[in-house]
Amino acid sequence: MFKKVTVGLLVVLVCLTMASVVSFAQTKTITMYHAFTANTLLALRNLINDFQKEYPNIRVRAEYVGDALNQKIQAAVTAGNPPDLAWLHSGEHSEYARTGAIFNLSERFINGPNGLSEEELNDFFPIMKTYMEYNYDGNWWGLPVNATTMAFVYNADMVRQAGYDPDNLQVETWEEFAEFAASLTNARDGIYGLHVPVYTGGLASYFDWFFRPFVWTAGGKFVEDDLQTVAFDSPEAKEAVQFFYDLIYTYEGGTLSPPSQAFDMGKVAIHLDGPWSIPQFNNLRFEWRAMLYPVGPSGQRFHPSAAEPVVIFKDAKYPEEAWEFLKFWVRPDNLAKWAITSGYLPTRRSVMEAEEYRKVIEETPGLAVFVQGLEYGATAEITPEYNKIVDEYTAAVELILNQKADLDEAIDAAAAKCNEIIAQYWRDNPQEYEDLMKVLQNKE
Repeated sequence: MFKKVTVGLLVVLVCLTMASVVSFAQTKTITMYHAFTANTLLALRNLINDFQKEYPNIRVRAEYVGDALNQKIQAAVTAGNPPDLAWLHSGEHSEYARTGAIFNLSERFINGPNGLSEEELNDFFPIMKTYMEYNYDGNWWGLPVNATTMAFVYNADMVRQAGYDPDNLQVETWEEFAEFAASLTNARDGIYGLHVPVYTGGLASYFDWFFRPFVWTAGGKFVEDDLQTVAFDSPEAKEAVQFFYDLIYTYEGGTLSPPSQAFDMGKVAIHLDGPWSIPQFNNLRFEWRAMLYPVGPSGQRFHPSAAEPVVIFKDAKYPEEAWEFLKFWVRPDNLAKWAITSGYLPTRRSVMEAEEYRKVIEETPGLAVFVQGLEYGATAEITPEYNKIVDEYTAAVELILNQKADLDEAIDAAAAKCNEIIAQYWRDNPQEYEDLMKVLQNKE
């Protein structure tokens, strides 16, 4: 009797051990590089925990790389040993797509049997797809996990005092926006409706991100379609500069030089910012709200928007498992949790329907406006020698708005300089121009 039980136990133990070994052997570990900190890092940990409950045989090793993220990825790609997948800053995937280091997700995964349906792809805000393409090729080279935009945030208490309903502004057009800013200004007491954030030098790109949608809203462009010259010297584009000049000096509704922390101190009523500042806004001593960019002369509305992707590398050890994790990440229920914890905006419309995210919107008065802004998102035109072009343009706008230069003269002079910069760039890189124009023409 004792011997039989012992033998039976040994058989069971051997079977359990073999099953454990088999299970261990089937477990695959995928590696992901990222630069997340604070709430976003917590969101990632929660995401991985949830994923591994559904996929116990796939382990996710998330490696924080920090500011050296791009350099470390490049080194790993060069060595033929990249991570399976990585989170990237907006736009960084283009270089990896150009060199063939990452998968074209549309071809490799999305259009396959374990891919994403057309309905699922259309659930992403339109601007998300644009950011995931490489040279407007119509493909998804990454999937967007983070979205952001900017909106005008305003002091609800000051708005009430000016006779407006902060929950029903009825401010839609450029003219209405300028009148609104003027009604909130009391220059004698150092209080202004709007801070116009004209930054040059290292922050010129920030100004460009904020300002270019006004050029589009006026019916203008920043660069011509053939990429040979700038277009910010057109009458329509100049109208955007004129609008802010008028807002400051004709309507007397804005300032270029507010005191430090002016919005927080109640010295500026309207402040341009992004959803990353919501935790700060919630600690203000006054109520706040947010509003969309106003509709311009073209009858359209545009918002500065961006998306940050996760990509899968061609030399990944476990690409299929990496895809499972990425697909899990962008599932609406998981994106809702991700957005709530990380503070980033959701990249898919259906997240707005998630009960837990609706609750967050109800508790955060301006959040719905930031998300709505993604519907009006647009990406900047391809701009050769981007930094040089933006520096010249921003410097001209700064002179104009400070009344140190005539609008037409300053913009035309900047355009002439920029056109020569672009011409020289294409003379130095003729093949790049030819290849790029082929892509753009095929897209049309």
